[in-house]
Amino acid sequence: MSDLSFAALLDSNAVQGGSIYCRDCFQISISKSKFQGQVTTLAGGAIYLEQTSAPKYANSRTAANVFQDLEFTGCQALLGAAIYTKQPNYLTILNSSFDNNVVFTMNLQAYRDMIIERKVQQRVNSLT
Repeated sequence: MSDLSFAALLDSNAVQGGSIYCRDCFQISISKSKFQGQVTTLAGGAIYLEQTSAPKYANSRTAANVFQDLEFTGCQALLGAAIYTKQPNYLTILNSSFDNNVVFTMNLQAYRDMIIERKVQQRVNSLT
């Protein structure tokens, strides 16, 4: 992916990866892109990258993730304000900038209350 621009969505319900959620992609390349103001309630304000299994060629560096010439501005999440990775096989970040990104803190009870409130509101919206 290249030359993309992601801006915050009003009333976003993103939990992980405000712009990109990638699970078991094994090889993703993102370049020359901007991420502005993405907010998630849990992890990866802009990008969430998770590997749950080994690639077909586990000893090969060909299964690589490359992020190059990216700009992250004003992204927020509980974990990984701009990028959250969970067990990536390989990850290279080149010539990228991170400005005014925030990992917010919240006690566990407040987080649970927020999730319950969001689910109740979604249910009410689906009934109307």
